[in-house]
Amino acid sequence: ISLGALTDFALCGVFQAAPKKAMYALGSLLPAVLFALSFLPQLHKLAIRRDMCEYSFAHSGVYIVGSVANFIVLSAPVTKSFGQALLEGAPFISIIVIQTLLVLAALSAICRRPARECAAATDSVVADLPVAV
Repeated sequence: ISLGALTDFALCGVFQAAPKKAMYALGSLLPAVLFALSFLPQLHKLAIRRDMCEYSFAHSGVYIVGSVANFIVLSAPVTKSFGQALLEGAPFISIIVIQTLLVLAALSAICRRPARECAAATDSVVADLPVAV
């Protein structure tokens, strides 16, 4: 028996014995919070340093549209209360909030950055791109 199998078996027992609210927090809220926290370095890069390198508005747009659609589908059944839909949709809500903050920070970075700095940054990024031979 491997260590992984023992760990899986132990976790299965813990999950079966744990209260439902604790399981919800572990399985839904914790991943949503950790996922949102994973975007903090990019948010810092955009908001504080005003660095637009490697940021994509299209990527954030797809994330937001997809998360809104998932949340709508998740909360569509009439049998669910709004509070229950919010709890189940926590991962999608965290994506919507953090991606919206990223878009706002990126727009702010664009507006506060002098035009010549943007041109210089773009030139240096283009100069670093590999050239196909």
